[in-house]
Amino acid sequence: MNSVLIIVFLVFLEDGKHFVQNGEGFVSMNLGTQYEHIAEACNRIKKFLT
Repeated sequence: MNSVLIIVFLVFLEDGKHFVQNGEGFVSMNLGTQYEHIAEACNRIKKFLT
């Protein structure tokens, strides 16, 4: 899944298990950017999931 998001939708999500114990099945997204970039990334993820 992550490869498709990076290549097609230009969004990178990190596997949640790298950040917290029992994080399997979760993802992490860096939110340290402008709101517009976050909104665009969320729209791209929504397109991917639908």
